Amino acid sequence: MDRAMPFLLLALVGGLAYPGLRFDRPLRILVGAVFVAAALLSPLLAPADSGLSTRLLVIFASGFVAMKFFDLFIGAARADSPSLRSYLAFLANPCLLVWRRRDAEPQVPLAENFRRLVRDAAQIAIGLLVLKGFWVIRWDAMPFWLEHGFKAVGFYLGVLGLFGIIAALWRLAGGV
Repeated sequence: MDRAMPFLLLALVGGLAYPGLRFDRPLRILVGAVFVAAALLSPLLAPADSGLSTRLLVIFASGFVAMKFFDLFIGAARADSPSLRSYLAFLANPCLLVWRRRDAEPQVPLAENFRRLVRDAAQIAIGLLVLKGFWVIRWDAMPFWLEHGFKAVGFYLGVLGLFGIIAALWRLAGGV
């Protein structure tokens, strides 16, 4: 439960922030700043004994949510406030970072989504193979930057493929 506390706070802050989008500009800016600050401070709730991966995930998630809040509170000035359903879907969507740019996202046909899903799965497999191949090389005589550069290639191939799969699955589930 302790490890979930920062994520629960982010969910609570996300739910509470919605009415603030309806306020007039001065109050909306103040409320938006409070919610951005609350999101950015949520990693402080991570338990001291939590692992590095948990801490990094909390930091990433809090920055992600803070950025979305910032965008929403700016966009509200342009009479572009979402409905509650759209708002919650936007906060949960890992692929859409800027509410004001949601209409710029191309609507991908179903067949293209499946093609991208297969391509990105292959990209993950290739990234893991490349990473594994570079991991077994003896790098003792090589500079650190060279080893790190080669391993980063495999890592980023896998990560970009993972993000592609998440986006394709999100679109297949009916998201933007």
